[in-house]
Amino acid sequence: MVISKLFRTLCFITLLSKLYAEQRNHVSDFLRRHGLDREKRHADAPVFTHCPNGYTRHDNSCYVITDRKATWTDAYVFCEAFGGHLAYIESEGEQHFITIFLNTTANAGRDHTTNYYWIGGTDAVTEGEWLWVPAVKPVKYTKWNPGDPSSFVQDCIALYWNGVWDDGTCEEKHYFICEIELETEINQIVG
Repeated sequence: MVISKLFRTLCFITLLSKLYAEQRNHVSDFLRRHGLDREKRHADAPVFTHCPNGYTRHDNSCYVITDRKATWTDAYVFCEAFGGHLAYIESEGEQHFITIFLNTTANAGRDHTTNYYWIGGTDAVTEGEWLWVPAVKPVKYTKWNPGDPSSFVQDCIALYWNGVWDDGTCEEKHYFICEIELETEINQIVG
C-alpha cells in the first residue's frame, strides 16, 4: 500500500514536471518567435496621440479591459494587433487606477470576484525573473498576493478583481487588459 502511494506520487510529480517544461518551452518559444515575427510585420510601430474609442486614459496610456477570455499568449497577440501590449503596472498610482478601473468598468453584469485578468508580466524565460514584455523591462513595482509568486508552473501575471497579483498558468483563459502608450510631446523630447 505504501509503495503504491509512493509510486502514484512519483508519477504525479513526473507528470507535473513534464507539463511545466512543455508550458515554459511553449511560452518561451512563442516570445522568441513572436519578437522576430513582429519585426517583419511592422516597419514602424503605430503612433497614438489620443486614446482610441473604447479606451480609458490614465497619465500617458490608454487602457481597455476585454470582454473575452484568452490564454496569455493569445491575449498578448490580441493587444499587439491593436497597437498596444498587455498592461504594465509600474507604480502604485497605476495600480490604484487599474484596481478602480477593474471594479467600475470590467465587472458590469459579471460576478467580478471570480474573474482574473492577464497583464504583461512573465517569468517564462528565466524562472523568478519577472519581465514586462514585449518591452523586456524588469518588473520592479509589485502587488503580489501573500504567498505569490508561488509555483514554478505558473509563469504569467494575472490580477484578481481587487488588483492583487497572482502568478497564473499561461494556458488558462482569463479576461485581459490592453495598454496603448501615447506619444506625447514630453515622450518625443525624452525619447
